[in-house]
Amino acid sequence: MRKSKYVLLACLVVATLSFNAKAQDLRVEPPFWYAKMPTEKLQLMIYGEGIGQYTADVKQDGITMMKQLSGDSPNYKFVYLEISPDVSAGSFDINLSRGEETKTISYDLKPRVKELKRNQGFSSEDVIYLLMPDRFANGNPDNDSVEGMLEPARREHPSGRHGGDIKGVQDHLDYIKNLGMTAVWLTPVFENDQTPEYKAYHGYAATDMYKIDRRFGSNDEFVGFVKTSHDKGLKVIMDMIHNHIGDQHWWMKDLPFKDWVHDQSVYGNTSYRGTVASDPYASKHDTDRLVKGWFV
Repeated sequence: MRKSKYVLLACLVVATLSFNAKAQDLRVEPPFWYAKMPTEKLQLMIYGEGIGQYTADVKQDGITMMKQLSGDSPNYKFVYLEISPDVSAGSFDINLSRGEETKTISYDLKPRVKELKRNQGFSSEDVIYLLMPDRFANGNPDNDSVEGMLEPARREHPSGRHGGDIKGVQDHLDYIKNLGMTAVWLTPVFENDQTPEYKAYHGYAATDMYKIDRRFGSNDEFVGFVKTSHDKGLKVIMDMIHNHIGDQHWWMKDLPFKDWVHDQSVYGNTSYRGTVASDPYASKHDTDRLVKGWFV
């Protein structure tokens, strides 16, 4: 009898480990959210093999599932939640089931920082210093080239990565402050793991919207940079470019919907000839190339 109990216990342990491994195969974006946000609505994208065939369910006081849908790809599930302002920071379970198969995601709602005047926005009263981190200052040469990323530092190339980073900007905050600036605007610092020919040093070809590019630093380093800037009386403007991504973004290997990115077969790219817009003698052909073509 004792032997049978041990066998049963071993099976339960193995089953639990197997279950956790499956849950870890799921990718959720955003990876966490915040309690008591101004808007109560939250859309989650869940990615994993065949997850679109599962049914999602949430049983948590103050959190209501408004709807759910799957993508054209069977590997996506979109979940729409409404979170009451009464819900406190903590975690809740999102249960996914397909017949006898189940997966559970423990999703975090983090507390919002309540520092006075932390979130101010910016206006015409601000004097803003715009900079491109890769081109500004190299504070940590050790992260210029990161193993596993598609482009190393290539300072000899005008369109290559030159090694600037978050620490380089942070090291020069006093310089920026002494110029009379009230805010620092960084071009995007999201991961841009693109091949060299893409020339992605500018940051506008994101491959992960929730991760700081390791050649710039880390998420924690960026948080520290923001805090240091605030301590010096400088605002930080984060350049958000969620309307376009790099061709190495993980979505591109398995698009959620067929129309997730635009079709360039009709108009192609814009000509980028901005002078056409103000030229009274511009031809229809040139105007259409500029106006109707996709920017990226």
